[in-house]
Amino acid sequence: MTSILLIFLLSGSIALANGATFPEGRIVGGDSVVANEFPWQVSLRRNIGQHFCGGTLIAVRKVLTAAYCVLPYKDTPSSVHVVTGSISLARGGEYHEVSHIVAHENYLEGERDSWRNDIAIVTLASPAARTPAQSPIAYSDAHTPAGSSAITSGWGQTIYPAGNTFPTVLQKYELTILSNIECQKYHPLNTIYEDHICALSSRGQGACTGDSGGPLVSDNEVVGITSWVRPCALGYPDVYTRVSSFAKWINQHLTDGDST
Repeated sequence: MTSILLIFLLSGSIALANGATFPEGRIVGGDSVVANEFPWQVSLRRNIGQHFCGGTLIAVRKVLTAAYCVLPYKDTPSSVHVVTGSISLARGGEYHEVSHIVAHENYLEGERDSWRNDIAIVTLASPAARTPAQSPIAYSDAHTPAGSSAITSGWGQTIYPAGNTFPTVLQKYELTILSNIECQKYHPLNTIYEDHICALSSRGQGACTGDSGGPLVSDNEVVGITSWVRPCALGYPDVYTRVSSFAKWINQHLTDGDST
């Protein structure tokens, strides 16, 4: 049986324009977030207004996201903007230029390598003011055990494969962390490595196009970065980059670009 993978949940960007309307909905099967509920969630934009990935504010000028999301812009960070402090794709928040992007040097793109080391840090040109609507979250440096409860969020596609069914309002859903051994049973044609973390809710809930790079949060820490799924919400675990596996790497790059 051929494995069907949605590669990094990236294929559809959401164009924002004055007067545009968007279908209300769910990140397949999720619920709408209320104001200030996820102040660490950010939206990565290109072409001024197009949301293409999520990210997590881990310091006032640092955003954690997926390598796949930002590698095309690594040498042209000015092509990317970040919106902080809004649960809406259409309005509100602070708009930030990007001064620096660093992606993991050992990132392996492709199904054969299960997209290992899918992690990057984006540096904002100006700090995000700490407010109830936007504030950093701690990142995990310890292994999150199987059975832990978690929550994820994003502006990704809400119905699959129905096309451009993207929400205006940030969506969320709750999951349970799986052991990597259990996760491997769901993904026999791909290797689940120690630096992956898997989480599952139920059939009908799951990450989808546009959610890449966003946070998986457990115990008030970001423990995962949305990476890849079997599309979408079919009852298979979502696969994330395990943040604790890269805590040292994050620490090493937290000051990159700060002088620019």
